[in-house]
Amino acid sequence: MNDYDPTAPKQLLNRYQEIWHQRLAIGLSLDHRFQFVDAAIVLCKGCGKSLRHQWTEYRRQETPESLVNQCLRLTQEEGDLTLSKLRQVQTDLSEVLAVAASRVIALSGKAKSRLLTIGIQEPGIWIREFDGNRAFQAMIDPEYVAAKSGLTVIDAFPARDVAYGGNGDPVDLVALWLLFADRDPKIAVQPRIVLWMGKSCRLAYLPASDGLDDEFPQVQYREIEFSDSLARWLAGDGVEIEPSEWFHENAPGLSASVPKGSQGDARDVDSADSQSPIDASADPPVQFWELARVVRRQIEKWSDGAGQAHQTVRQYSDVAYSEKSPRIYLFAPRPTEDLLKQLVLLDSPDNRWEFADVRQQFDCGSLAATVPAVLGLMSMDQMPSSLPGLTGTFAPRMLGRITPGAPANWRQVVINMADFQPPAMKLRDVI
Repeated sequence: MNDYDPTAPKQLLNRYQEIWHQRLAIGLSLDHRFQFVDAAIVLCKGCGKSLRHQWTEYRRQETPESLVNQCLRLTQEEGDLTLSKLRQVQTDLSEVLAVAASRVIALSGKAKSRLLTIGIQEPGIWIREFDGNRAFQAMIDPEYVAAKSGLTVIDAFPARDVAYGGNGDPVDLVALWLLFADRDPKIAVQPRIVLWMGKSCRLAYLPASDGLDDEFPQVQYREIEFSDSLARWLAGDGVEIEPSEWFHENAPGLSASVPKGSQGDARDVDSADSQSPIDASADPPVQFWELARVVRRQIEKWSDGAGQAHQTVRQYSDVAYSEKSPRIYLFAPRPTEDLLKQLVLLDSPDNRWEFADVRQQFDCGSLAATVPAVLGLMSMDQMPSSLPGLTGTFAPRMLGRITPGAPANWRQVVINMADFQPPAMKLRDVI
């Protein structure tokens, strides 16, 4: 006879202690141009939807130029991709990632025995199959990284999403929600917006949650693609970014020079087909000005929606909520960050938007490395990171391919996974 009662006070106390224990994981993020690897040791507290980020120790590892060129050539040879070419690049790239992991461990001073997993995000190779569907081919060999590091590797998040019927992208939005959303257990009312400048401009709307809701967060997302000229201009490849004073003085002239059709009614924001509403033929400063206008309109739309939801909550509650506009988390290289922030606020005299100061905790590189570490911990907790409204899957799905490390580490990972019991999924999600 089984006398185990999960509602008994002792069992509840044990579960509470298990939920709030701390875990260390490594995150590795390979740049979309294969030029460097962002590596970080991440400390998190809690499990599942109670997961909370504590701190990140970050380092960057450069990729040899010859290997960068091989990777770029390989991604352009979709029709001529051979197994021998892929295996050679996989081995060399995996060696770079294994070295990056070992260096960040050595520089952090943390005992290797305390580390659980290595989460990896990489651009991979997207292949068009005979039936027209896209498939994701990883360019990292997880067996090699696991053997060299001795740690369990969790990777191939897009491939698992594609296998579930999704698009394979974006797979990191729930991780961003865990990192930045307002999850105050007493009262959570302030939505957050993440604005992340990388190979494109990514915007994510993260609703607040006090942790009592059993539904997954209704995260909203938009991606704005860059033209090659704007990407080079933002990267500073021979083009100097003008100072912010120049933008302030010339903003009216830039606004007048924006081509018709991008001046900004709600059509650009609402159209699902308009992934890049920026005129690629315009000069880079004008494209940057257009980008700021599109970003501002998207933030305004989400802010108005949050205000309406806020009023609804106040109508049906006796609690005196304070009016809170979304807090914006902006991640971009330093010159771009300052200019984009000023342009977004240019037509907002009421200053109703608040930009969070994230420089002490994150920058573009450390955030890119922290996200795969969180994704790996989510896989351990059997927490879905793929949501139907974002990637196209039919139900929330757990992502990631788990490759065991050394026996001692794998035993630790298995015990950690067994200690946390995820909430039961609804029948319609399981089916």
